[in-house]
Amino acid sequence: MSIRALRTGMGAGVSKVILSAFVVLMIAGLVLMDVDSLFSGRGPASGPGMVLARVGGEPITAADLARAMGPALAQTGLTQQQAHAFGLSQTMLNNMVADRLAQRAARRVGITVPDAVVARVVAEQIRTAAPGMSEKAALEALLRHMGLTEAAFTDALRADIGVRLLGAALIAPQVNTPPEALVRGLYAHAHEARDIDLVPFRTAGAAEPGPPPEGALEALYAARKGTTFAVPERRALLLAEVNAPEEGGVEALVARADALDDAIVAGRALPDAAKDVPLALREIAPVDERGEGPGAEALDAALGPGAADILFTAFALTPGEASAVLELQDDKGTPRFVAVSVEEVIPRGSQPFAEVQDVLEAQWAEDARRATAEAEAQKALAALRAGEVTLEGVYRTRGNGAGAVKAIRGLERSSPALPLPLVPEAVPAVFAAPVGGYVLLDLPQGPAVAHVLDARLPTQEDIQGADLAPVRARLAEEMAAETLAMAIEAERARTSVQTYPGRLDALYAPEGR
Repeated sequence: MSIRALRTGMGAGVSKVILSAFVVLMIAGLVLMDVDSLFSGRGPASGPGMVLARVGGEPITAADLARAMGPALAQTGLTQQQAHAFGLSQTMLNNMVADRLAQRAARRVGITVPDAVVARVVAEQIRTAAPGMSEKAALEALLRHMGLTEAAFTDALRADIGVRLLGAALIAPQVNTPPEALVRGLYAHAHEARDIDLVPFRTAGAAEPGPPPEGALEALYAARKGTTFAVPERRALLLAEVNAPEEGGVEALVARADALDDAIVAGRALPDAAKDVPLALREIAPVDERGEGPGAEALDAALGPGAADILFTAFALTPGEASAVLELQDDKGTPRFVAVSVEEVIPRGSQPFAEVQDVLEAQWAEDARRATAEAEAQKALAALRAGEVTLEGVYRTRGNGAGAVKAIRGLERSSPALPLPLVPEAVPAVFAAPVGGYVLLDLPQGPAVAHVLDARLPTQEDIQGADLAPVRARLAEEMAAETLAMAIEAERARTSVQTYPGRLDALYAPEGR
């Protein structure tokens, strides 16, 4: 398709707004897109066609997974390798398998989604995302920005509407109405209040450790080189921007962009295409997929906000391959046409030990101080449970390394704001301990020993009808999700599902791990 045709009725800025709105909808669960059908293009250069799983013989490839993980990586700032180290790639792959099974279950029971329903859903989403813009222009902008055909987009949407219809069909109204006693019980459980006293054993107050023993830093480096010290893949790029002609305005610029697109389709490299199409060629030193690295400054200077689009495209290319022409806009809204090719790929790996030895020493010392504080807290906990000492006595004998006894009253399981030094991860331990008992809490500044003084449940008179509505709605959603999950597992039992976990490591684990 020519650049001129692609530009009809759309602008890069508008397309980004629409794309962002659809991403939000997908993340919120309003549009459960099958990313395999939705996204086209390549995945990581190390193996975009590598099959990671098969559902009923249909493959899920590395490219599919990379596209699916894109929004999460953008939100968290993680690289693909870091996300894999945290287990996110495996979780996403599991979700993709479940999505495929749900779609198969919907087809199996004969659920069909008419064209009119798909068109209505698309129109509603577009009206929300781009008010005042024609549906045709908005849809073309969305498809072009995401690299889709209309058929691929509507097929994926149709499949996922079918999954929603399957979920609705599985839930009878009487099943989807939680018992009132259960709703009230869950509310009371969530709003149980406890009074506690605690003494923190701050890591900063622990004794300074001596030098690390032989081999300790090397062991710490081996454990963290794939996360803390991971170096993502970097790529050296060649940018080719179409020079604006002196005459003819935007139409002449578009004609040149068309000519460059034709040259790329014909297999010509960008420097060769520059012999016939006036181009500004810029070499960009290696950068990672977030734009960080030696070439970061040059990339930002050349493209500004458009660098994100170019990076996303560049990391979907194979070495030596040139992208299609992308339309960007400068800060005045003037169109720019740019293509990119990958000149060199520097594989992912880890920072050398020698470069991070100082950091390792600091981390080892911090870990050692925390281990000392945890040992002292464990000793104090044992003495408290044996009745050998009081919490006030623990504070006095702890000395300057301990904070004062902290009194926390009316702490609820569902408290949106917690008093310091508590964090949400520590709350379950408080409510798991018996009244009158002592418990060890894991806090960011170091461990703490807490004494549970009292526990109170709200009375039925305290609970208002309006208080129960969120609990009832959440419980209904969970019941619906569990029912759909059972349907997916039933489909799994009758479907051939193959996964290849070792291939995720081959794609994303740092070299040498």
